[in-house]
Amino acid sequence: MTHRCGKDFNPSAEEVAYAEPPEELTDAAADAIVAKFREAARRAVHVAGFDGVEVHAANGYLIDQFLCATSNKRPATSKYAGTSLETRSGFLKAVLKEVTEEVGAGRVGMRISPLNSYQDMNRGETAPDEVKFIASIANDFGLAYLHVMRADFFGVQKGDVITCVEIKILRRVLIIATHPT
Repeated sequence: MTHRCGKDFNPSAEEVAYAEPPEELTDAAADAIVAKFREAARRAVHVAGFDGVEVHAANGYLIDQFLCATSNKRPATSKYAGTSLETRSGFLKAVLKEVTEEVGAGRVGMRISPLNSYQDMNRGETAPDEVKFIASIANDFGLAYLHVMRADFFGVQKGDVITCVEIKILRRVLIIATHPT
């Protein structure tokens, strides 16, 4: 990641480097954050009365950083290693396990953005395969829906990640596919 605030997202309209680049989380720190996802889901549904929650695994935010090979450079010794899609998805699976146990899978959706280069995410030609893999995880957890952003705000990555073949894989999950305008 370049660790900068782009000019389009800064009120000054100037690109600004972050003063302190982020540090890699330890596995223990990542596990503590997983527990916070569970607590947030509990508060949203059981305290605030929301109907459900959406796990945001998109746009270069934390879960997306674990999923993306260009940002997850963790060594093979890490439980969330960046060595394969299977290991990179470990953090997502841990979050989904906690959140679905807390509020029920029928109250949980997930958002992904496999073609969005925001926050320097870039999957290139692996995006369709990643969507299939993530869709299978959504099915395994019995999520209420999978929200797939199908475009890149910056036009860096192009393509389509929702095809007839992939829709067959999503047999139990409602797909919400969006194109930013």
